[in-house]
Amino acid sequence: MDIVIDLPDGELLAIEVKATAAPKPSDARQLTWLRSQIGKRFVGGVLLCTTRRAHRLGGGLWAAPISALWR
Repeated sequence: MDIVIDLPDGELLAIEVKATAAPKPSDARQLTWLRSQIGKRFVGGVLLCTTRRAHRLGGGLWAAPISALWR
């Protein structure tokens, strides 16, 4: 897990960074693990990578281009 953001209401948002252009759900296994550990407090996870477009990985997880950080 690279970044976990603790929101004011106690919910958590997680971010992981991977060097892949073709992310799949298995690439987000640490986000999946965190989601299973904290339950309802987990509001979403983002896998930042070298993909060109954002897309759902399922279960509240997304893959998004790392370049979205400076666009």
